[in-house]
Amino acid sequence: MPLALVNAGLAQTKGRSRWNWFLLSLLLGPVATFLIVVWEPVDHATTASTT
Repeated sequence: MPLALVNAGLAQTKGRSRWNWFLLSLLLGPVATFLIVVWEPVDHATTASTT
């Protein structure tokens, strides 16, 4: 459980959903940590330009 809380905070700093990564971390544990660290941060400027 503490790892899931840490992953949620880390995911938020990378621009990802805190709640989704918390739940994913409960299931995957250290694998979720690895994915958060390795994947590039979300660029909200490019995702918001679809309108």
